[in-house]
Amino acid sequence: MDAFLLRLALSFVVGGGTVAAFTTVAERGNARVGGLLLSFPVKVTVSLVLIALNEGVGFAATSATAVPAGIAVNAVFLVATALLVRRLAPWPAIAAALALWAAAGLAVVLWLPEGLAWSLAAWGAVALAALALLARIPALRGEKRAKADPAPLSWWRLALRACAAGAVVAGSIVVAHYGGPILGGLASVFPSGFITTMVILTRKHGADFTGATVRVMVAGTAAPSLFGAAVAFAYPALGVLWGTLASVALAGCVSLGVGALLRRAHARESAEAEPVAA
Repeated sequence: MDAFLLRLALSFVVGGGTVAAFTTVAERGNARVGGLLLSFPVKVTVSLVLIALNEGVGFAATSATAVPAGIAVNAVFLVATALLVRRLAPWPAIAAALALWAAAGLAVVLWLPEGLAWSLAAWGAVALAALALLARIPALRGEKRAKADPAPLSWWRLALRACAAGAVVAGSIVVAHYGGPILGGLASVFPSGFITTMVILTRKHGADFTGATVRVMVAGTAAPSLFGAAVAFAYPALGVLWGTLASVALAGCVSLGVGALLRRAHARESAEAEPVAA
């Protein structure tokens, strides 16, 4: 089999399996744990590694510079979902959020200058604006979910989610191969794993819990954004293996740091709410 096709098949299996596992675990945790797991750069790691193996280290490093901008576009989708599920049924809310995602993605492709600095600036601006907007909704500050038993593990749903995520990872390889490194980097962060997860969270635990999870996910976008920035420098300097390990380690440290900050913020918000409740 051709090496490109073999790696494409590998990307489908590995990418789909890891994303399906992460999202399934995330749905069964609290808002903070679930949000951090959902925002961790699993899919983009697989995509960039295989882009590097197919197209070369320099090509993958250039693709990585577009990752923060792609994460910024995903943040638009997440915030739109958190706000829209409070007014609409889950699937119409997701459809409207995807339309906004597409508009934001088109704006990035057409108007955002290329380069890591611009990409990071776009992510920082969108993430800060999103967190400020979500912080204005008091109901999203907690982690309480509606009373519901954990959804039974559905193998067909898990397989469907794995196929969708695997298609995105494999698709990013194809886009990079034929469309260039920037489009490949943007394609690697398509929010396939978020779509069904947002619907399930809303149906099982309510719009407030979904919004609280989104708030954590937006904060957690620091991990994949800085992962992309790290890959842009680490791949040319360290190669694919050590560059990936170093970048994943950085993303893990960032995710743990964000989790610690969120824990403190939640404790402070809970302490401030107690006198009011009393």
